[in-house]
Amino acid sequence: MSTDPGIWVAGILTLLAYSFLYKDNKLYQATEHLYVGLGAGYTLVLGYENVVRSGWNPIIEGEWWFILPMLLGLMLFGRFSPGTRWMSYYPMGVIVAIGATLALRGAIPANITGQLSATMIPLNTVNNVLLVLGTLATLTFFFFTLGAITNRNSLLFKFSLLGRWTLMVAFGAAFGNAVMGRTSLLIARIQFILQDWLGIIGTGL
Repeated sequence: MSTDPGIWVAGILTLLAYSFLYKDNKLYQATEHLYVGLGAGYTLVLGYENVVRSGWNPIIEGEWWFILPMLLGLMLFGRFSPGTRWMSYYPMGVIVAIGATLALRGAIPANITGQLSATMIPLNTVNNVLLVLGTLATLTFFFFTLGAITNRNSLLFKFSLLGRWTLMVAFGAAFGNAVMGRTSLLIARIQFILQDWLGIIGTGL
């Protein structure tokens, strides 16, 4: 059994969090509030250090142009007063514009050109053939405006059914991967309790 106070606190909080599996209780609620409070406090400290490191310190060192983003950040607090709410519209516009530009810049190579180049492969293996057929069938499944899609006897409609099955396989694999990840987290916590905290199982397991 561990003698480290930090491990004891982590083990007890883990059991209190898992007590929700039995039913909602005050101990679980206290653990939940503690987790949210620590997360909020940690985020606040990180935000303060980021402002000091990225905004205040450069201004002190003579980089005066950092005053502009600092002022924009201060203008965001104008939303707390009806009389100064208009001030927050300008920094919000800047944030939305920059965010949309960065998202668009990353979305085009990742979701368009990257997907196209990944599909343009030689059909020399079974995996490549399945990849190209699955991609084309999935795209065909979303062509709702074509008249041949609505005709159940057409070859295009039957090909779109392959796209539906491809989507089902992809969603099933994604869900299975999510379940596997959560199961790994559960196994890690059980191993922490039985090995690091209580010492019931050996460290070699």
